[in-house]
Amino acid sequence: MADTGFVHSLYSLRVWYLEPRNCQRADWRSVYTSFFVVSAHDPNSADFSASHDSRPNCGQVGLDPLGRKRRQPPKHFPRSPRDSHNCITRSDAIHGILRAENMRKGLETISIALMMILALVNSVPIRRTSKALQPSLGVLRIYGSVDKPLNLTYDEFASFPMVSEEARLLCVAYFPDVTYNWTGIPLFYLLTLAEIRPEAYKIVTRGVGGFESDLLVEDALRPTTILALRANGTNLPEVSGIQGLYRLVVPCKYGYKWVGDVEEIEVVTTDYKGTYEGSGWSDEADVPDCGPLPAQTPPLRTFSLYYGNMTFEVDVYSNASVDALAFDYTQKALNINLTVPEGTSGFAEFILQQDFLRDPYIVTLDGNAINVTEGDTTRLSYLYVPLNGGFHVTTILGTEFFGHIPQIIVDYNAITYFGQNATFNASESFDLRGIVSYEWSFGDGTNASGPVVFHSYGEVGTYQVRLNVTNIEGISSFETLTVIVGNPPGYIPLPLKVFLATVLSLLVLMLAILLRKRRK
Repeated sequence: MADTGFVHSLYSLRVWYLEPRNCQRADWRSVYTSFFVVSAHDPNSADFSASHDSRPNCGQVGLDPLGRKRRQPPKHFPRSPRDSHNCITRSDAIHGILRAENMRKGLETISIALMMILALVNSVPIRRTSKALQPSLGVLRIYGSVDKPLNLTYDEFASFPMVSEEARLLCVAYFPDVTYNWTGIPLFYLLTLAEIRPEAYKIVTRGVGGFESDLLVEDALRPTTILALRANGTNLPEVSGIQGLYRLVVPCKYGYKWVGDVEEIEVVTTDYKGTYEGSGWSDEADVPDCGPLPAQTPPLRTFSLYYGNMTFEVDVYSNASVDALAFDYTQKALNINLTVPEGTSGFAEFILQQDFLRDPYIVTLDGNAINVTEGDTTRLSYLYVPLNGGFHVTTILGTEFFGHIPQIIVDYNAITYFGQNATFNASESFDLRGIVSYEWSFGDGTNASGPVVFHSYGEVGTYQVRLNVTNIEGISSFETLTVIVGNPPGYIPLPLKVFLATVLSLLVLMLAILLRKRRK
C-alpha cells in the first residue's frame, strides 16, 4: 500500500518516569511529550485537484505533486514503489490521511490517559517517615559463606560501634554528585560478627526492588567501607535524595557500588556480577583521581612491626586508647594495653595478617582466656573483643609466626668432661628461605660460629649454651641448651695428686734410710 506517501501527521509520545534508588535522587519525575508533523497536505485544498497526477513536476524526485519540496517520512516507514516517483493517486492520498488520522486520535487518547495518571501520582504527597519506626522494614539479612548468618534490626544496628567519614557519592551519569559526612558501621565489623569464611570471594549487596552490586572481599573489608545509617547527622530516610534506612558507602567507587535501601548482604564464593556489572560496566568501578581514602572517627590505628628486613602491620579499631602494643615472636604472642574510660563500655577489633601470625588463636583478657568473635579470609583475621571500663591487657597467642622463623634442631653432648671436646651439631635446623648464620655462646666467655662446632670446658660446672640462627630475611631464632661438665672416669684431683705424691716421696725416703742403716 502507498498510504505512507502522504502522512497528515504523526503523533509520538515519550514518557520518561524515573525514580531510581541508587544513582539518582528520589521523587524526580519528568514527562516529555513530543509531536512532529512529517507532512501535511489537505486533499480538499484548491491545489490538490483531481488532475494533479498529470502536473509536469510529478516525476521529479524530491518534489511533491504540488511541485513543492517534499518532507521525507521517517526511514522506518514502509514505502511503496510509487513513492520513489513521488506520485500517488488522490484515492491513495485520502486512504493514507484517514489511516494517519485514526492513528493520531488513538495515540492522543492514550497520551491524555497517561498524563492524567501521572498527574494523579504527582499530586499525592510523599510521606517521609523514618522506617526506623517500622521494625519489620528495618531487618537486614547477612548470609551465605558465613558461620553465623544474621538477621539484624535497625535498633541493633544503632547499638553497634560506628564511625564517621566524609565521602563523595558520584554516579556514572554524574548525577547525583554529593559529599556527605556518613555515619555507620564498618562492614568488616558486621562480617566479623557473621564469622565470614576464608573461602569467601565477593560480597553481594541487594536493595529493595532487586538492584544489586558486588564487591571483592578485599574491598568490602576495607575499614572505610561502611553501612551508613546517617548522613550529615541526619537519619537517611530524612535526607533528600537518599532512599531507605541503610546505604553501603564505598569511597572511591562509582555510585552503583553504593547500594541504597539495603535489605540483604550475601557472601559468595563465586565471581558474581551485580546489576550494572552484569551489563558490562566495570567491576572495579574505581573513580579516577579519587585521592586517599577518607579518615575516620574513631580512627583505625596501624602499628608496624619490624623483624629483620620484613615489616608487618597490625590494625586496631577501637574506641579505647591503645597505650602499648608489642610482639614477642619467640612466644608468638601479641600484647596490647588498652584503657576504656570508667563507667563506659568499649570494644577492640584486631586485624591480623595471616602471614604474620597464623590462626587458630588463643586470646586472654587480663590473664583470663576468653571467647572472641572471629572472621577469617585467606589473607586476614578479624578478632572482636568487648571491653568494660578500665585498664586491660589483651594477649593474642598465634599458632605460627608467619612460617619463616628458623626451626632449630641441635644434637649435642648434654653431659661432658672438662678437658674434653664436646660436639654441638645444628646442621639439621631448617628454614623455608634458608639459614645464613649460626652463632654459639658457650657460657664460659667463649664463642664460635658454624652449623657444627666443638668446645672444651676447663672447669667442672653447669653451663648455658645459647644458639642464634638467622635466616636470609634477617629473622633470628634462639635456643638455649644446658651442658653439665664433670670429671672424667678415674680422675684424681690435683690436691690429691700432690698429697699422694708427697706421701709416696716420704715413703721412698724412709725406705732409703732403712736400707742405709742395715748396710752399716
